[in-house]
Amino acid sequence: MPPTPLHIVKEYAASVRDGSLPSCLMVRKAVERWYADWEREDLYFDTKAFNTFVKFCSLLKHFKGEFAGRPITLEPWQLFIAANIFGWHRKDTRRRRYTYADVYVPRKNGKTTFAAVIALYLLMMDREPAAEVYAAAVDKEQAKICFDASCEILRNSDLADYARIFRKGSIVVEETASAYKPLSKDTKNKDGLNIHGAICDERHAWKTNEIYEVIATGTGARSQPLVFSISTAGTDTTYPYFADLEYLRKIVLCCVCQR
Repeated sequence: MPPTPLHIVKEYAASVRDGSLPSCLMVRKAVERWYADWEREDLYFDTKAFNTFVKFCSLLKHFKGEFAGRPITLEPWQLFIAANIFGWHRKDTRRRRYTYADVYVPRKNGKTTFAAVIALYLLMMDREPAAEVYAAAVDKEQAKICFDASCEILRNSDLADYARIFRKGSIVVEETASAYKPLSKDTKNKDGLNIHGAICDERHAWKTNEIYEVIATGTGARSQPLVFSISTAGTDTTYPYFADLEYLRKIVLCCVCQR
């Protein structure tokens, strides 16, 4: 009998914790937080919600390279991230704990596919009326990378009939009046967005936080929005993302130390 997704996550966390899987400081601290969260009385882990996300991924297929046509199977580190995002809920609201996630990974680790799948999940599976989901980046071409990946993944899946892909750059789920589009500084009419989900792609290359601030302020009316920032290493540490990243590191370190 194959291991369950949660079992794989627990094995991953255990291997990071005991040192058998070499990991950087922030991964180790994230694992420490994972263990501490199981002891918190204000949180609960929704295994069904996590499994639903994993099942959704398995219904989608790769469209590029040697894995083209194969079902998407998440790596243990991706399952760990997904478990934190979609599994942990607050007991008082029954809503997801996290509304923002920042993933910092090396190149060629499948980050675009991972982000594209998360965007589709927020669009199609979150039961959010009139959800607005965006693939955001520093410019139009970069924003289209994640969005186009979502289009191809959806087009080649068994779920293609549940949404419509339009040439002008949108995926629409008519049943819930939800839409998914690219977003960049070139996008017109950025004011008034009511954002349920946003993928912030390659934030290390964003010279300003203009688009991020549009996204952050645009999530205020949603009950459990998700801003998913995923980036590789950059070279110009004067860009605002690096200050934000340092702030996030301090939060993780502080949270773990307090426990």
